[in-house]
Amino acid sequence: MLNAQLLKEKYNNKIYYNSPDGIFIADSTGKYMDVNPSACKITGYTFEELTNMSLFDILHPDSKDEVFNVFKSLKSKGKTSNEFKYINKDGTIYYMQVDAVKFDNDTYLGFCKDTTKRKLNEEASTELAIRKKLEDDLIKQKKQLEIKNEELKAIMESMSDGLFMIDKNCDFTFLNQGGHDFFYKPELIKNGASFTHTKYYDMQGKALLVEEMTGSKVIKGEKIKNSRIKAERPDKTLYFSMSGNPIYNEYGEIDAAIICCRDITDQVENEELIYQQSEQLEAIIENMVDGFCQIDKNNNCIKVNKAHRKFMESGKISEFEQTFKHGQILYDENGDVLFDKDIPSNKLLRGESVYQ
Repeated sequence: MLNAQLLKEKYNNKIYYNSPDGIFIADSTGKYMDVNPSACKITGYTFEELTNMSLFDILHPDSKDEVFNVFKSLKSKGKTSNEFKYINKDGTIYYMQVDAVKFDNDTYLGFCKDTTKRKLNEEASTELAIRKKLEDDLIKQKKQLEIKNEELKAIMESMSDGLFMIDKNCDFTFLNQGGHDFFYKPELIKNGASFTHTKYYDMQGKALLVEEMTGSKVIKGEKIKNSRIKAERPDKTLYFSMSGNPIYNEYGEIDAAIICCRDITDQVENEELIYQQSEQLEAIIENMVDGFCQIDKNNNCIKVNKAHRKFMESGKISEFEQTFKHGQILYDENGDVLFDKDIPSNKLLRGESVYQ
């Protein structure tokens, strides 16, 4: 305590007691030996309370490790300057800038300035700056998202395929130009009038109910890929290939469905034309006067017409060589017996042309 008294006298008692800054005198363990009135005012503790405490007792837990290291440095270097976080007697948090000097090995003097207001202003400014940056980033991200949405919308609008989205109530929320072409009167679809003017069928001719349509199935969780339907409209009949996928929200619930439709009318009509032509060709081949036989690479008859069946006494469609097993002997135009290698089908399979 003697050193503390000498220190006060050397520092000047008047300055010591009237300084607006807190002045703390501690021993080598950190225990306070003396404090001035400002120190009591800043900390909220009385003189008697502080002189029975150490510098570690009034610290905030966030600063204790740092102060321990700084106090250790003070003993070796002789002076330090740092800002620390403290807890007032009433529980409030405050900050002090501590400039400390070593008086001797057992006496340490600390000049403490309350920097709470400045610190809080800095934190507020930092928080404001962070908030401002977040707001700026959010505005930037929103702008980028708007640009991306516009780009996506342009892509969807330029698609030749129809694209539309429906919500969980099966109301349409998006319809591109191709999607408009799917409906007879697209302006009425939000009123559920699509089925009023158009009849929908599957490719077997079965009429489709609303719940059997692609959108109704997808909004229930079903994934649809290339399902063909027929649409009979007042103006024309069209065929569409329908695909769709459900869209889930963050809770795993179906929120919407996205449907893609492709006009395949020309394709279906071409397929029908090919089928009709194939049927006509089959009829022509079947009724030809000449015999007709189609064989595979293994010399098996896979198709014959009526004339050929009549030619084959057995009436069976089998390997061409099997005619020998049913009592037939084949001769060439000169009356000579045809051996296996000379049979026209075997010649054809070897790549030779036959004009017999």
